[in-house]
Parts: sequence; C-alpha cells; structure tokens
Amino acid sequence: ARYEDAPAANYFRGVTLRPRTVGITATFRN
Repeated sequence: ARYEDAPAANYFRGVTLRPRTVGITATFRN
C-alpha cells in the first residue's frame, strides 16, 4: 500500500507541511 493511497498520507503530509504539533493534533482529532 502506498502512503499516498493510505489514510496515513494525511498524517505524514500534516506533519511535513504543517508544524508537528498542529499536524499531529489535527490528525488525532480528525
């Protein structure tokens, strides 16, 4: 399974594009 196709892609993108705190928080909340 590719990360792009997997839901985890959003998590990695959030951590990469956005600050780790905001990305992780938003990911866990969503």
